[in-house]
Amino acid sequence: MGEPSEALVRYRRTGGRPPSDDEALDVADDGSFTARRTVAGARVGTFAGRLASGRVEALREAVDAVRDAHDVQVATPLDGATEVLEAGGHTTRTGSNERPTDPWKALVETVRSMLDEDAVADPLAAIELTATSREAALTQAGPAPVEIDLGSVTLRVVRIDTAGLVLGRWQARLQDAGDEDTAEPPPAWTSAAAGWRATLPFSHGLELADGDWLQVWVFATIRDAAGDGGERAARLFVAVPG
Repeated sequence: MGEPSEALVRYRRTGGRPPSDDEALDVADDGSFTARRTVAGARVGTFAGRLASGRVEALREAVDAVRDAHDVQVATPLDGATEVLEAGGHTTRTGSNERPTDPWKALVETVRSMLDEDAVADPLAAIELTATSREAALTQAGPAPVEIDLGSVTLRVVRIDTAGLVLGRWQARLQDAGDEDTAEPPPAWTSAAAGWRATLPFSHGLELADGDWLQVWVFATIRDAAGDGGERAARLFVAVPG
């Protein structure tokens, strides 16, 4: 994935337990950005666009606050993800669960929210999960195709009550292995271009009472057809109220 010129910030989040985090956000001084998201949320893939002027100004203020700061380096705990942020001529490298301290706190929190909210609103080559209590599907989002291994797609549904207790679980694959001795289906790469849609198996039988909700998770392997071609483990998530 290319990087915008004159970068204002460069952010990376990698590692952790499988599916490992593999996140990226580069923002140029003019507010243009490129991003990659593979774990969490309803969209995974690559993203590109331009931040709103108010968001750019907030980011510049947060960057200015760290120009006289010291670099920060905190070891990442075992099985944790590592978060690296470069801005204002300095770098912070910490475990993703660390609470950033001033003056880095505002900048780290701003960049995280931009990846979670702003970037995913502008898909370039992405897969999106949609779900109700009765059906679920994967669709392509953005102007460019993204490749997905249909043999890797696994769906997991969890019923949760108002107190947060788990009341039921269900899991299925998009494709059967076809062989009792095969733990997983063989790879089945397909190009998901504009209009692509894959209906997911959804016979979970988890009936929702008032106040219950479903956690819907999809695990898959994807790769950017126009990028570096590297395979990345993706995890999508949506919450469905009863």
